[in-house]
Amino acid sequence: MKFHHFCVFTASFYALSCVAAPPSELAKNLVDTARKNCEALDAGLFEVDPAYIVTLDLDGDGQPDELVDESHFSCSSSASLFTPNGGSMLHAIVNSAIFSWPVNAWRIVDWGRDKVLLLAEHGTECSGYGYQPCYEAVVFSEHRPMSVRPGESESSSSP
Repeated sequence: MKFHHFCVFTASFYALSCVAAPPSELAKNLVDTARKNCEALDAGLFEVDPAYIVTLDLDGDGQPDELVDESHFSCSSSASLFTPNGGSMLHAIVNSAIFSWPVNAWRIVDWGRDKVLLLAEHGTECSGYGYQPCYEAVVFSEHRPMSVRPGESESSSSP
């Protein structure tokens, strides 16, 4: 069994230390589903880079959470299965729940005691075109993601 890294951010702005931690059952299930989806496409060969998972405390409860990044998955029978035009799936596993976003890139930003999940998304997520830059900042509170998303205008919500 491969062990993945549990990252602990220290008080230093740049310091990062990691220790081995096994993936959760939910993370394993995400990988197994991806493997089955690949194999179902012309018996594709599935590969996963060990960097697919990052373990850290996203919601500040002292318990490890996981980020599973499908951009580290590949399938021999489909170059775009895990990296489509709209972005690869990023899954946050927090308190035994999975939250998912299609993203072009992501990073964690430390903001005081909070971990902010900064997502680079397809431009259509910001009511633009696919090529336009679009970002979402997500923080976790009470084990769920919180973000300011563009709301629907009154004219688009009427029948």
